[in-house]
Amino acid sequence: MKKKHVILIIILMLSAGAGYYGYKEFTREHESLNETKADIAMPSSELIAAFTNDENKANAQFLDKIISVRGVVKSVQKDDKGLYTVFLGSEGEMSSVSCQVDDKESATVQNLKPGDKVTFKGVCTGMLMDVVLIRCVLQK
Repeated sequence: MKKKHVILIIILMLSAGAGYYGYKEFTREHESLNETKADIAMPSSELIAAFTNDENKANAQFLDKIISVRGVVKSVQKDDKGLYTVFLGSEGEMSSVSCQVDDKESATVQNLKPGDKVTFKGVCTGMLMDVVLIRCVLQK
């Protein structure tokens, strides 16, 4: 009888440990990219051209990389959750670089206007209509 109790206690302890680990991983937040070194730095026009010319090659080169991109603000959008997306590029281009700003960095982009020259750092997730960077931070 004692052996069954010991096995039951061990199983409960392992289950509790696994549950705690799962909870911590599920609620873990991403680190800010402020202090992270960019893998690649380039102008927004070059990033757009790379994806427009050969998307497969650009995906191999930029996907899941931290990119520091310089450009001119085309527009700034705020969604219903209060999150900002800043679009970089020139008015004549169909595509742009979509910088989805990290929610903790929203205050840094509230006053941006079209025509401002900025540099963002974010993680490239590929191209839809625009080249998409997520978790973006405005570099100073």
